[in-house]
Amino acid sequence: MGEFAVIKSYNAIPIPKSLTDAQAAMIEPAAVSLYALDRGRVTAGSTVLISGLGPIGGLALLGARAAGASRIFVAEINPNRARKAKELVPECIVVDPREPGWMEQIFDLTEEGVGVDAAIECVGAEESLNACVDAVRRQGVVVQAGLHSRPATVDVMKWALKDLTVEATWCWPAYSFPRVASMIESGILPVEKIMTAQIAMDDIVEKGFEQLLDPAGEHMKILVKVG
Repeated sequence: MGEFAVIKSYNAIPIPKSLTDAQAAMIEPAAVSLYALDRGRVTAGSTVLISGLGPIGGLALLGARAAGASRIFVAEINPNRARKAKELVPECIVVDPREPGWMEQIFDLTEEGVGVDAAIECVGAEESLNACVDAVRRQGVVVQAGLHSRPATVDVMKWALKDLTVEATWCWPAYSFPRVASMIESGILPVEKIMTAQIAMDDIVEKGFEQLLDPAGEHMKILVKVG
């Protein structure tokens, strides 16, 4: 959070004049989400599960709609964030993975009951990763976008029997930022809908970190106003 930073010229891109500072600040997390969708081969007509609706999951939800996904499921246990999913993309289907029968609901709403084409894991938890494996169709794609802080126990034989592709992601390609900026500028990626608060630097602990650590909290992305 230094007042100044020195970077190489090739690490900087011009921000379109029509973008607000807040929208520009969302380019980096949006690039993470779009990279995960790219790795998941999400395109027009795809069926997609997004597991976890934090900032990355929320941006993946917007990105999946922008890519033309025909049916998007969101698995989320926080009722506030589940409600936010419907605000972001009203046609998405929100499921609670704690409720019995939630996986069957996904199968029932996919063609021939086979499961989704791609599942984007945005939680960083073993249960979420394995649920994504269960939800995808045979020869589907599971993408790790959430960062796992501990080893996960997985059923690799299930991966083999379903002939799955499992993709790991880290950050984004170097060329992502201009693409994301143009998508925001065009209006097809309304990243500002993810922001739930802008706070002053002095409030960063109480109104920032502490709010985001609340598992039942209402916030998704809190921006810090600088300058």
